[in-house]
Amino acid sequence: MKCPCCGQPTRIDISGAAETLHCDNSGCDMQILRNYVHFVGKKAMDIEGLSVATLIRFINKGWLNSFTDIYRLDRYTQEITALSGFGEKSWQRLWDAIQRSRNTTFERFVVAMDISMIGRTASRELGRYFNGNLEAFETAVIDGFDFTRLNDFGEVLNRNIYDWFASEDNRKL
Repeated sequence: MKCPCCGQPTRIDISGAAETLHCDNSGCDMQILRNYVHFVGKKAMDIEGLSVATLIRFINKGWLNSFTDIYRLDRYTQEITALSGFGEKSWQRLWDAIQRSRNTTFERFVVAMDISMIGRTASRELGRYFNGNLEAFETAVIDGFDFTRLNDFGEVLNRNIYDWFASEDNRKL
């Protein structure tokens, strides 16, 4: 079966009684959008005002090519305030939400990283172990730390962390 968005091959994951279809093409428009939606979501960076519709508009305009571009949207203030549905006040509320997200917690940022199966519970455990220090977490990965030593971390979570850090784009984040 092919992805209805990008036409690339898909795979079916079976978890218990649930079967889900997955596209692994990192260049798929729906995958890219899903990643942004996750990053700005309430459990992650919590950027209120960056709805799916707004993200689609900004991506289509070429203003978002990486998560860091969210924090540079002020380069497009005039263009954004000229969009239908946006004005000075809407833009200011969005920009204020983006700025607030800069002061996030370790746990929220780890959730925003979107490491497979690392949600709020696992990110809290990582935060406790690494004292909320992202650099200590990264150093542990570089040094080959065995995450199975942490409460409720098994081989799958350990591998998922290393798989995520194996991507250069992820490490840049």
